[in-house]
Amino acid sequence: MDVTACLLERAAASGLQLGGTQEGALRVLGQLRVGPATGVYLHGPAGRGKTWLLDAVAACGGNGVRRYHWSEFFTRLDAEVGRRLTDPDRLPRALDEVVGPCDVLCFDEVQVTDPDDAGLVEHLLRRLHARGTRVVATSNQAPHELLPDPHWHHWARGLIRLLEEQYVVCRVDDGTDYRVLGGGTRFAGGRLLPTPYSPGAGTPAALVSGGRALPVVRHADELWARFRTLLGSPTGRQDYLLMCREQRTLGLLDVPALHLVDDDTRTRFALLVDIAYDTDTRLLLVMDGPADWSLLPPRTASRLQMLRRAEPLG
Repeated sequence: MDVTACLLERAAASGLQLGGTQEGALRVLGQLRVGPATGVYLHGPAGRGKTWLLDAVAACGGNGVRRYHWSEFFTRLDAEVGRRLTDPDRLPRALDEVVGPCDVLCFDEVQVTDPDDAGLVEHLLRRLHARGTRVVATSNQAPHELLPDPHWHHWARGLIRLLEEQYVVCRVDDGTDYRVLGGGTRFAGGRLLPTPYSPGAGTPAALVSGGRALPVVRHADELWARFRTLLGSPTGRQDYLLMCREQRTLGLLDVPALHLVDDDTRTRFALLVDIAYDTDTRLLLVMDGPADWSLLPPRTASRLQMLRRAEPLG
């Protein structure tokens, strides 16, 4: 079966009614290995099927396809570079280790948030092209919207030009936010719980990341932390990935109204939610304020809308 036929069959089997932009993107993806483009860049609002298309490519493409969430990829790349600090070729060798022998590499949720990221991502994509690896990427931002801060946007011009000239850029936006409709995933089974709610005393989880113990406790088959204790300190994606891999349910106590916390804390919360979503980890949020996600990135707000309000679990 060719890739296009496989993608269409998966859409039919899942009951997905493809809209115009989704079907157009699907047919472009079906020609990825035989067309002249270096890759395909899917962008559009949250919840419009970009990740489904990416996962379908990974499933239909055979052993030559590797799929990463953007955060997971750079966590692995950072670790491999760290193992080769004395090697002058540490970055290309680390990249070869992480990518492996694949001919198609899929990236979900591409973000570029600072000038260093822009330069690194441009170098990464050029190196992947040089080794014959084609790329499928999803993002909520069109290429020209990457690194939107006007003080730094010019640092992304090389990356933007690369994407616009060498990639097929497809906007995927058919109106329906499929995440709001819910689903059968663990993440979609998460809850917003009212205060007061407590899972109990628990025991220290003894999770160590970067040489420090994470402030989380274990209660039965769940990990719990206080919002400000975990996210008000300089934790990051490696810590959240470790937590999600350790336990498939994470709880946060005393989640405040987000306008009451600083930008760094909100950014860490958004990253934790995104990693929980990508690893299909159930979230339990004990709300100490309104569930207003308007200060978060649209993709994160869309994901949090999947969590339903519930009475305390007990």
